[in-house]
Amino acid sequence: QYQAGDARLFSQVGERRDGGLWSAGKEGFLMHGPYVALPAGRYTARVGGCFPQVVPGVWLDVACEKGGRVLAKADWREMATDSTQFACSFELTVPASDLEVRLWVPASASVRVDRLVIEPQALPVPSELPSALDAIKPIEMDAVPTPNSALIRKR
Repeated sequence: QYQAGDARLFSQVGERRDGGLWSAGKEGFLMHGPYVALPAGRYTARVGGCFPQVVPGVWLDVACEKGGRVLAKADWREMATDSTQFACSFELTVPASDLEVRLWVPASASVRVDRLVIEPQALPVPSELPSALDAIKPIEMDAVPTPNSALIRKR
């Protein structure tokens, strides 16, 4: 978990005050960072704060390789069910050395970021595992070919 005042979270267009990172009437990345290494796996990035209004143009993405590889992106209009959290799930198929979460805001947005949490997703537990024995079918030994099948005669 990274608090808004964490030195690993940066802003192009925001102001740090009262423990949060506030939009300041400018378009751009309100938050980006923390540029951390993560192993391959499935994760969810959650930005906590205050998102009081649905404004077109607010989005969150997760990227690596200096922002060149976007792993996932979420539009606020599609996620506007919770005014205190914005989340985006993603999968790393290979480890990342510089993972960043970026929150873009238009000039008209009124947003405060309090924290960023990047957490691994729990692996799904299958309700019923197929038995390996179910896949085994008996075979007739007479039907098994051998390298010397032509030389073997049934008596």
